[in-house]
Amino acid sequence: MLFTVIQPPTGSEVPVSPDRPRLILLVLLAALAAGGGVAYLMNELRPVFYSGRQLAEITNLPVLGSVGMTWIERHIARQRLALWAYSAATAALVAVAVITLLFQSPTSHVIHRLLA
Repeated sequence: MLFTVIQPPTGSEVPVSPDRPRLILLVLLAALAAGGGVAYLMNELRPVFYSGRQLAEITNLPVLGSVGMTWIERHIARQRLALWAYSAATAALVAVAVITLLFQSPTSHVIHRLLA
């Protein structure tokens, strides 16, 4: 059995699927939406009342008294640190997505040339 190659195969450097920029942006938006959804769900499962009046309106019961929260400086510092950590993590997530979008095409060309 002999085979004759009539026309050699050719390929394009541009991938047919998936559309990487769209996929990266969709994953970023899905991650942000999932984080927001989990935060909302946690708030709904364990609600926090910030005033006695708010508690009375929701429960339709009289509030006999309330205890105020005195914030110690270390609690304020811990909350501030947690907010900075959350903000840094969100910024890092967005930065990784942007860097991936910027460098995914040149990187794929370099890898394709190295493997070819």
